[in-house]
Amino acid sequence: ARADIKISDTASIDMVTAWGPSFDKSALGIRLRGYAGPVDAELLFAKRATDYMYGVTSSAAIGDFEAHGEFAVFQTPGDVPFPGLFGNHRLVPKAVLGVSNNFNIGSGLKCLLEYHYSGFGANDPKSLPLLLADPAYRNRIQRGDTQLLGRQALAVQTAYTFNERWSGSFEDLQSLT
Repeated sequence: ARADIKISDTASIDMVTAWGPSFDKSALGIRLRGYAGPVDAELLFAKRATDYMYGVTSSAAIGDFEAHGEFAVFQTPGDVPFPGLFGNHRLVPKAVLGVSNNFNIGSGLKCLLEYHYSGFGANDPKSLPLLLADPAYRNRIQRGDTQLLGRQALAVQTAYTFNERWSGSFEDLQSLT
């Protein structure tokens, strides 16, 4: 079920839910979003399985560029093997900071650069086999959670449309460890 309620010309509340066989296998998301001039922002609350998520996102036009950021804290049942936010295993942070632009070259060269941080990932590639052997972490992957396997990554993307039939892109998602 989904509902989108406009509360003003520049703000709305969006809610989506998917019910499973039990509350622990259901999902709910609520988002308050709005914008003022070239800046938009969202406050988020979500529940998926036994995790709760609290987040904030924003993007803004800065000259010809677009800058965006996302920060979320996941409240877990304590099944994450690494210390989380403030050393609390139940609070796991994730963040994205990025910038993009559509350069006026031919039909437009689109470029994006992002930094990703995930408190769910391994600090060191050597600890990755232990992380993947952890039943709780394996369960997260099996239920469809998308996670960086490491803690930090850099994403780069460029795309160009040559004509109506042909386009090309280059993408790289690189671990910083």
